[in-house]
Amino acid sequence: QKYEQNLAAELYEQKRFPDIWVEILNGNGVTGVAAQYTEFLRDKGFDVQRTDNADNFSYQNTLVIDRSDNR
Repeated sequence: QKYEQNLAAELYEQKRFPDIWVEILNGNGVTGVAAQYTEFLRDKGFDVQRTDNADNFSYQNTLVIDRSDNR
């Protein structure tokens, strides 16, 4: 467990998250929001694979989907 904590801290410090791929979809309609968050996350070391508009602009909340089990 201590090794895992140290590894996580080391990866964060190095800004490397090799197994985390991110897709950002703008669902509120405010121009540039997805691009701003793409830049923010890339600066933190995340691999943003795709930035686009969502299927609509009526989303009221942020939604995070964990697809680590390939669903």
